[in-house]
Amino acid sequence: MHKDDRLVPLVSFCFAPLAVLTAIFGPLLVLFPDSTQNYWAWEIKPAMSTVWLGASYAFGSMAIVTMLAVRKWRAAIVPIIATWIFSLVVCAATLIHLDRFFLGTVNFYVWFAIYILLPVVLPVIWWLNRTHDPGPQPRDMLLSRTIAMAAASVGVVFGLLSLVLVFSPSTAAAFWPWTLTPLMSRIIGAWLLFIVTGLLSMLFERRYIAYRYYLPPAALWFAIFFVASFFHMDNFDFSRPTASIWFALTAIASLSALGSFLLMESRYRAQQSQPLVSIP
Repeated sequence: MHKDDRLVPLVSFCFAPLAVLTAIFGPLLVLFPDSTQNYWAWEIKPAMSTVWLGASYAFGSMAIVTMLAVRKWRAAIVPIIATWIFSLVVCAATLIHLDRFFLGTVNFYVWFAIYILLPVVLPVIWWLNRTHDPGPQPRDMLLSRTIAMAAASVGVVFGLLSLVLVFSPSTAAAFWPWTLTPLMSRIIGAWLLFIVTGLLSMLFERRYIAYRYYLPPAALWFAIFFVASFFHMDNFDFSRPTASIWFALTAIASLSALGSFLLMESRYRAQQSQPLVSIP
């Protein structure tokens, strides 16, 4: 077995096109949320739903480029597992709501091809790459059990929310801060499951390198949510408590991701500066 921590070529073959597409359409969705009928696979309304998708794909672009640049399997395990779960839900949502899509268009075929192939290709990537994992290294910093349990607790809460969004869109629509269609409910639920998978992964994958490169993009992801929301205040139903909770949670999530990165990065750099002691 080759425990060299490298990514197999299939990772680049699969993710490089996604990096390009998400880099183009992420900002496009955020900046032009009312024109999805002209460039997207289906028409999205209201604008905040489009912003959710755009900010998420902007994060995806940054995460993919980072993963391909770092080229370490230890830094790719969690994103690949999280993306697999996300892709399964999006694939199912697409099949359930085919009537919402612009069938017969290039945009639809690209979308459909991506979310039909990802659920199949990602397990193959994991299978091929698993033998390249060198395991914990002497220089690896491990997250504390306290951090792992705290992250998992948050993950459980948002995991329950994501399941409501995916399996009962009508229930989610009754309390969501803006108007939510069944398709967007499931898409948002899929993205929440992506986050939840990352949080729960800390229970079994405690190597800091598995999360290190994705915390700054995550902070920007939630910051885009927060800032863009002020440009679409008319989308929010402030008679619902969740509207105010949305603004609070997106701000807290952005600051938490950035703060966690700065704290753990300082610890990591301090550890790296210490001489490696070998046991005779």
